[in-house]
Amino acid sequence: MKYSGLALWLLVSLSLLSLPASAAFPVARQGTPLAEIVVSAEGEGPLLFAAEELQTWLRELTGAELPIRHDLASPQPKIILAVNPDGFAEDLAQIGAKDGYAVREKDGHLYVFGTKAKGVLNGVFRMLSKNTDIIWAHASPEYGTIFTKNPDLTLTQIDYVDIPKLSLRGWQFNTSSMDLELWSLRNGNNHGSAPKELLDKAGYFRACGGGHNLTGLFLKPEKYYADHPDFYPLINGERVNRPRTQLCFTNPDMTAAFIKEVDAFIQANLEYTTVNIHIEDNYTLCECEKCLQPITIDGKTVTIEDKNKFRSTQYFLFLNQVAKFVAERYPDKEIRTYAYFFTQEPPICAIEPNIRVLLAFIYKDARYPLQDPVNQATCDMFMGWAAMTKGLINRDYYGLTKEFPRPADYAMLSELRFMNQHGLERNYAEISRNWHKDPRWGNGTHVWDLNAYYFWVMTRGMWDLDVDYTELRADFRRRAFGPAADDMGEFYQTVEDGWRQIGTRSRWNDDPTMMWMQSVIDPGTTEACRAALTRAATKAVHPHSRRLVEGIRAAFEDQVGWVTQPFRGADVEINGEFKQLDATGAPENWELAATDMVTEDGQLCARVKAGPNNKKWVRSKISIPVEKGDVYLVKAIYKGKGSAYFGVFNYYTKDDGGQELVQIGGPRAFVKTKSDWQEMTYTLRIGGDRQSRKLKEIRAIMGAAEDSEIIFKSILLKKKQ
Repeated sequence: MKYSGLALWLLVSLSLLSLPASAAFPVARQGTPLAEIVVSAEGEGPLLFAAEELQTWLRELTGAELPIRHDLASPQPKIILAVNPDGFAEDLAQIGAKDGYAVREKDGHLYVFGTKAKGVLNGVFRMLSKNTDIIWAHASPEYGTIFTKNPDLTLTQIDYVDIPKLSLRGWQFNTSSMDLELWSLRNGNNHGSAPKELLDKAGYFRACGGGHNLTGLFLKPEKYYADHPDFYPLINGERVNRPRTQLCFTNPDMTAAFIKEVDAFIQANLEYTTVNIHIEDNYTLCECEKCLQPITIDGKTVTIEDKNKFRSTQYFLFLNQVAKFVAERYPDKEIRTYAYFFTQEPPICAIEPNIRVLLAFIYKDARYPLQDPVNQATCDMFMGWAAMTKGLINRDYYGLTKEFPRPADYAMLSELRFMNQHGLERNYAEISRNWHKDPRWGNGTHVWDLNAYYFWVMTRGMWDLDVDYTELRADFRRRAFGPAADDMGEFYQTVEDGWRQIGTRSRWNDDPTMMWMQSVIDPGTTEACRAALTRAATKAVHPHSRRLVEGIRAAFEDQVGWVTQPFRGADVEINGEFKQLDATGAPENWELAATDMVTEDGQLCARVKAGPNNKKWVRSKISIPVEKGDVYLVKAIYKGKGSAYFGVFNYYTKDDGGQELVQIGGPRAFVKTKSDWQEMTYTLRIGGDRQSRKLKEIRAIMGAAEDSEIIFKSILLKKKQ
């Protein structure tokens, strides 16, 4: 017998709900509850939340609302949620200290239990996934969850133990939201930036101190610089007086003051067991005489010529002093710190046992796992760290992407298996937000629609590193897209095939326009991708599946449009304001906006060359002060070999005196160059200020693809009166 696409999808979906097993536990019949949920009223937050979530999702799945009770008095079959229940000693011993769980049927009742309340919460979500076709595919509360309703649900996968490989799993959303954290939580994570209303019941690992914080949190210049300028780095003969610099790490008075601030901070946050002490996000390193002296430890010497190895040793010698104080006064506390920028190389000194090192390897190629020869230098650093300490946490950038479906799941899960084999058990990574209008990351709705596929695979893969990523991908496609699964698989594979042929490395800040051009446009697969998405749109059945497919189609057409129609005249999105602009040509009497760039033959000029060093773009010195409401006519004249990128940045000053360069949502172009001069013209309207930031100026940005050499001449901006 042959089935239509819809009939076949329904047959497969319903078969999930009746998989053969050694036992079965009926939950509902014709939308009427056949069991009740039992949980201790004195249970921890995650345990009570597990009962609420189980009740909610069984109601969504079946239409039946199972009552939540706190005793065993009624004769109804029960789903009992418990921490360390009697009668399951062997299972509990196997679970150990991790947040795993077990599901067992006993005396007509179903037990979901673990050694931690968070394990029980994990068990609720994973048990539902194993027994139904539900998927928390996307962070959107409107269309992110997809499942088939079944008023006659019977649980059949009810006799197993499920333990995660990694003890720490999660995402760092930076500015997070309830939607993002619930998506992460329901897919098995235990680390994040959950809002307070979710934090206590999520069972998340908790640390205090935030991110980069040496001078942003502890030794703030506004408090110390006037009396102690020597606490801060000496650069070009002057002690730097601005926020977010590094410190003069060899200054003992600075170290004493830093320890005092750490002590006060811990006293104010005693409920936390982990304190973050992280270098700032830059290379403002001290050049004083003492900070440039060679360091010798146990017969090994490093000098300033050893660059990061020298600076890393210098930093950890400083941090060791802080860690010793913390260990003596707060023996239950630990310190987390970044191996990042100049500290990513292992130092020649030992590190204190209460220091947990977060491996933030920002420079590796995301197309390949750590152990691939392409990433040999980074792998060597990891192996060096693994030989020094078992307190490692992989803190990567797997989820950072813009409006391009970046298939980082293969490299992530492959390298996590490798790192786990060398003792690493903790991992979390940065991930893009789902904000619709994000000045830094573009259209977050498009980012998530395109990448939910990979985000989900990476999240689920953190639980069980032994599951092949292709199996997880297939599971997502089947659950999320239903009858459209094959067509969506074709779309994603076509894009990925092109992406893997790109000559340059992939990193967290890949330009999406460049990625679409080199992965799809140049290989000539645009129409194949479009056709696959069109077929998928006609086959998707579930309304949330249809919305997800349409979101992917819209993102695809929008991004391909930036390549095929550079500076699409008028639709410019800047700082959250959307304006329809008149894209008229520039007048004859263009005025130079800046004169401080390199000159060639007496004309304003910048040369951008991309080659083996992977340098693909430069920030220009073209910058002009602007005000909200200003309208500028912009012209770029260029020629050369290969592909050129041109765009505009906004430059802000922050309330604390710092400065921030933020990429706007547009306009931007990726164009093919020629040997003769070409020009492009567009209109730019300046939007409003961001919260806590004052708009200061705009800057141009220029770039080139691999093996390109471009000359930009006469980058002109003229204020339109």
